[in-house]
Amino acid sequence: ISSGWVWLDGRPLFRISAPKGNLSSRINDIQRNLNIILSKYLQQDNDSLDLQVKQTSGLTALSVNDIYLMSVTDSDTKLHGVAPDTLANDISQSVRQALIVAKQERQPQSLLVQGGLAAGAVMVVVLFNWGVRRWQRYILTSIQPPIADPLPDEQAIATQLKVRQKNTIKEIKNRLLQVLQVSIWTCGTLVVLNLYPYTRGWLILLLFGLEVPVKLGLAIVATYLAIRLSYALVDRSTSTLAQTTLLSTAEDSQRLQLRL
Repeated sequence: ISSGWVWLDGRPLFRISAPKGNLSSRINDIQRNLNIILSKYLQQDNDSLDLQVKQTSGLTALSVNDIYLMSVTDSDTKLHGVAPDTLANDISQSVRQALIVAKQERQPQSLLVQGGLAAGAVMVVVLFNWGVRRWQRYILTSIQPPIADPLPDEQAIATQLKVRQKNTIKEIKNRLLQVLQVSIWTCGTLVVLNLYPYTRGWLILLLFGLEVPVKLGLAIVATYLAIRLSYALVDRSTSTLAQTTLLSTAEDSQRLQLRL
């Protein structure tokens, strides 16, 4: 026995249960009936809703405005741990509230408010992206070019390693800012999609579809950052070693001069 959600306008409405092989078809049937009910309700001139709970063939059936929605099964009652009539009434109240909200969200006044919120969200995304781009340009312009043909001594090597270490840190910051940019645009898109009842369903599909790519992308970014950080640590250790060698050589030279 498995369970799943019935959705309306991208929002979970209620859970049902069925054998694993039949769950998908049962959800699709209820979802289709609910969409028909919503379509008919949106065409009504009034906001009246007639939800009926009846006993049919030994099952508790739910109808909305004389349109069949679903029947409560034993697996449903076991899932929720309540009597069939109680579960049917709970589902009917959830459906009533969801239909009322769905009709309100499609009114011109509500769509106008949602449009204003979407415009505000886009402005925020653009401003944040502009700030991140300026930060990126500052980092990229501060990257120092590598020292050409360094002299084969410890001082030159230490200087070159310091420059490379700083450049590596700046490259890491730049990659993190690129990830931040993608995150800003992604979050902005999700916010806008969530504002409208027509696009909220796409949001759910998008979230489910992006789950694997996002995890894979995060793993790649984390691996890249770990490698670049290891390069920076190696450069720092090598630079410290070179400076230590240089100081030791200088001390030995001073001692030799004193002896002479």
